[in-house]
Amino acid sequence: RTLMSVSAAFVRDVTVTAASDAQTVLGLTVTPEFFGTLGVPPVLGRTVSPADETGSRVVVISYGLWERFFGASDQVIGTALTMSGVPHEIIGVMPRDFDVRVLDMRFEFWIPLRRGDAGYEPGGLGPVAIIGRLREGVGMAAAQSEVAAITREIESKYQPPNFNQFVATLSSLQADNTRTVRATLLTVLAAVVCLLLITGTNVATLLLGRGLARMRETAIRLALGCGRGRLVRQFLTESLLTALLGTIGGLVLAAFAIRLFTAWNPLGDLPANRIGLDVRTLFAAAVAMIAM
Repeated sequence: RTLMSVSAAFVRDVTVTAASDAQTVLGLTVTPEFFGTLGVPPVLGRTVSPADETGSRVVVISYGLWERFFGASDQVIGTALTMSGVPHEIIGVMPRDFDVRVLDMRFEFWIPLRRGDAGYEPGGLGPVAIIGRLREGVGMAAAQSEVAAITREIESKYQPPNFNQFVATLSSLQADNTRTVRATLLTVLAAVVCLLLITGTNVATLLLGRGLARMRETAIRLALGCGRGRLVRQFLTESLLTALLGTIGGLVLAAFAIRLFTAWNPLGDLPANRIGLDVRTLFAAAVAMIAM
């Protein structure tokens, strides 16, 4: 009741053969609800439907596979892709940033779970990924509670030999897909915060020393009749100009560093989604200006 749609996916590796190349790639065998649950339309063609459980074999391919094997041709829909010796008709191409992972693995094709395939009939054992979409207004806690109740019911009715009790844990798809890089990026964030504090302290010390050196200048200007308000405005203008230049330089450096980091991809696990500066960067810019 807490999930409006539930889909299943099984990991599968095949040798993909085309006119130009042959590679071993990972993909998913999915139920017809898979793409509807995620709510991402293809850039070309269509996705898997219930009618694909029978009939001719079809496949939806990734943007990367489309570029490598077919040169991003618009005529790819309806052509055949040989997978482990079995031809499949290409019915769709997913967007470049469509990156759904299972156990940190990336996939380049999706084929429908057909009648008679391993895992189709209930009562079997095997690794399966379950992806669901929460109903509007339903929180993760409510869904977790319902899934726990279903789990207990399954355990009470299904106890084959060597069956270990398990706990089903829900997590957001974004959190699950980024779990391998999240800890590293949070560590980098903590290091950046420490660097900001050190830099802020150093800049404050330099400005304090500069202010002490200008005490004579300030005293002379006050003696000549310059108002305190004008002096305050001048000092604030100088500080804001320094902060603005430093912040702009930091944003430029951040944009360059992001491009370098994504191109390098040292962890090998960055998502396909575009990584760049967004509105939330303004918060970091404001913090930098305040620190200056």
